[in-house]
Order: sequence, then structure tokens, then C-alpha cells
Amino acid sequence: MVRPGMAVVLVLAVAACSYKAEPQLYVMSAEPEALAAGPGKPEPVVAVMRVRLPEYLDRPELVARSGANALVIDDDNRWGEPLSESVPRVLAENLSRHLPQGRVVVVQEARGERPRYEYLVALDSYEPDGTGNAVMRGRWHLRDTRTGKVVEEGLIDERRGMASTAAPDVVAALNENLNDASRQIAEATAGTVWQ
Repeated sequence: MVRPGMAVVLVLAVAACSYKAEPQLYVMSAEPEALAAGPGKPEPVVAVMRVRLPEYLDRPELVARSGANALVIDDDNRWGEPLSESVPRVLAENLSRHLPQGRVVVVQEARGERPRYEYLVALDSYEPDGTGNAVMRGRWHLRDTRTGKVVEEGLIDERRGMASTAAPDVVAALNENLNDASRQIAEATAGTVWQ
């Protein structure tokens, strides 16, 4: 028979063992200069229409590879917004910074207008690779909305060493990969978009 005092201690011990801290939340961010829009920016002429991510990344938890075919889900560290929303947002902000003659927007901001060009991005991987690197691989296309034809395209192949496998270092490396890819896409399309 359990005495009343022992029952309280037992309940408190079980409660203490079952306590789990709230997960840490992370977001992607544009390069600092990308956030400052200049006065009198022209109306949007280009939209980031779609960024397709692997389905295994379509979750709130951070995901990493632990081998070629194995994934690790980090329940203690989560995205503050879905990657399917933050990656296009950051890409558009960065492209606006690197293509200053006009403003690049995400598709939701282009409603009611028909952008002259559309960026379409498909990522095959966007996670730590299990060897100390954060990788971002995929391809992008720039489509002319008048003709429907792809006028520019290229590959994304970013690999950045992480300071550690701690979540802040993982997120920082993934963010830098996105910023680097944004610069490369801007350089490759500047002549077409702003001709």
C-alpha cells in the first residue's frame, strides 16, 4: 500500500521526468541589405512562382541525413514557418537586392498582376548531409510569361561546411547556401530580366 505522502512524491517524480522543454524555433533570413527596399521601386516584374522541396523536408522539425539513405528528425529544433514558404520569400528578397532595377516578389504578392518573368526552383536536397556539410542541390528556370518558354536555367549545387551539427550552425549554413544560390541566379538572369 502506498502512503499518501509517497503518492505525491511519486506523482511529482513522474511529472518531472515527463517534462519536455519547448522546441527551439528557427527561420530563414535574407541578406541584410536585401531587406531595405529603395524608395520608388518599380512595380514587380518578376515573381518566384514555385520552390519545390523534397517531401521529407515538408515538416516542422529540422531534418538531417545520417547516411546515404537515412534521415534524422530533430524534435527539439523546428522551423518557425514552413520551408516551402520561407525559401521562396528569402529567395525573392535576395533577388530584389541583386536585381535592383525591379522588385522580385513571391507569387502571393503578384496576385492580380501578370509578372513578365517567373522563377521556378526545384530542390533535390536541402539539409545536412551527414558528413559535416549543409547541401543545397537542384535546378532553377526563368520562364517568359508571354511565351511560356524557359529563357534561362541553371543548376544549384551549394555545399558549406558547418561549424558543428548544433541546430544554430545547421540553420546558418543552410541560410548561407540559399543566399549564395540567390546571388548566382541573379547573376545568371540579370541580362535577360532587365534588358
